[in-house]
Amino acid sequence: MKNTFLVKAGKFISAAFDKIAVSRTRQALSMLDDRTLNDIGFTRQQVINHEFNIDGDTIHSFLSSLR
Repeated sequence: MKNTFLVKAGKFISAAFDKIAVSRTRQALSMLDDRTLNDIGFTRQQVINHEFNIDGDTIHSFLSSLR
């Protein structure tokens, strides 16, 4: 029973953190200007419609380009 509870709790916590991450990403992207959004491959309309999918490689390549 403990294992089942821990598995369910882990999945719930993971889902909650995923939703928080998406919300914070959306908020951060909405604060960027159009040129910066274009540099990372997004349009303002994609951000408004929440049509973005960011993986670790995208973030890493963008941050490396800033150095």
